[in-house]
Amino acid sequence: SLIINAINFSTWASQLGLAGSSAQVQALPFGDTLPNLARYAMNLGATPASGQLPFFATSLVSGTNFITLQYRLRKNMVAINVVVQFCSDLTNWQTLPAANITQLPDDDSNTSRFVAKLAVANGNFAFLRLVITSTQ
Repeated sequence: SLIINAINFSTWASQLGLAGSSAQVQALPFGDTLPNLARYAMNLGATPASGQLPFFATSLVSGTNFITLQYRLRKNMVAINVVVQFCSDLTNWQTLPAANITQLPDDDSNTSRFVAKLAVANGNFAFLRLVITSTQ
């Protein structure tokens, strides 16, 4: 059977050569807008390939518009909470129901891939986001 080696945030930061303030969970040491904690939760290194990053799409299925967010999460995370949220005004965020999130096949044995899907009425706006927090 496959054994996944879980690494904690501190070990991950050390493996990337991060130290001091650059190793903090909210630090942005790689010159982008992705905090370390999000990068860790999605099992990303310093320069992730575009296929590793979350992405949005829209679709029309049987006359209904959908917005989707596809993302990967590290397996065996400890003390990390990941929630998908949605809203229509960028102010009043709510947790997306678990029934709207589906696990997909993943070609990376260290991650699990998911798609979050939200129906959007014609003429309305909808937004999805990942909220990643440390529970320690």
